Amino acid sequence: MSDDPFVRASPLLPLLKRKLDAAILVFRKDLPEDAGSLNSRVTFSVDGRRDTRVLTTGRMTTPIGRLLPVDTLRGLALLSLREG
Repeated sequence: MSDDPFVRASPLLPLLKRKLDAAILVFRKDLPEDAGSLNSRVTFSVDGRRDTRVLTTGRMTTPIGRLLPVDTLRGLALLSLREG
């Protein structure tokens, strides 16, 4: 994300750097099943409305409403969170 010239000045960049600084690298098989990770399906609630999306690394061409890129505030917030 930080190598994209359109993102360098993004307010998300400090949040991403903080998240990366706190990250612990694990193998996929060792990742808890309830942790939000890339390509995982997450269900969340905003203002009482439930939604389910797949966390992705970018904007892909699929039906609208199925993906949630981690270069959005909500996607970045859900990345690495666990159920509960």
